[in-house]
Amino acid sequence: MTRFILLSLLLFASCRPYDVFDKWANHYFKDEPAVSGDLLRRIAQVESSMDARAISPAGARGIMQIEPETFRWIQSKEPALAGLHVDELFNVDVNVRAATWYLRWLWDQWPNRPARERLKYVLGSYNAGIGHIRRADKDTWARTEIALCAETSSASCHQTQKYVREILP
Repeated sequence: MTRFILLSLLLFASCRPYDVFDKWANHYFKDEPAVSGDLLRRIAQVESSMDARAISPAGARGIMQIEPETFRWIQSKEPALAGLHVDELFNVDVNVRAATWYLRWLWDQWPNRPARERLKYVLGSYNAGIGHIRRADKDTWARTEIALCAETSSASCHQTQKYVREILP
């Protein structure tokens, strides 16, 4: 009996409830070690407190908080997600896959920057929108953060700064 309990505990401990993060990080970022399943988990924690049924006031859905309009755009670019209904954003696998594909697209928008700096641009773009970050871009994240406050409302600026710092302490 004790052996069965020990075996069960070992088996349970080896199972990760959100291994979908590792799966899609490895799929879309296999050549970029800066983006891992752990980073995706931190994003999900900040975005939704790991709640797959979360809906934001802006209408973003699921564990990674993807807005339906963004999801439709992602679907137009990623054939594997085409044809899915927007309610599939409540499916953790679909939501994390779409978010990770989008994060990869954002990653590709900020080339020629050191990985940590690039991650800040990616996370800022994921949170505030790439248009705001592009307009505020001053070649370093520290200067871009300052310009972002002039580009957006103070509350939005500070929320994005806090968001990036929470995910990349």
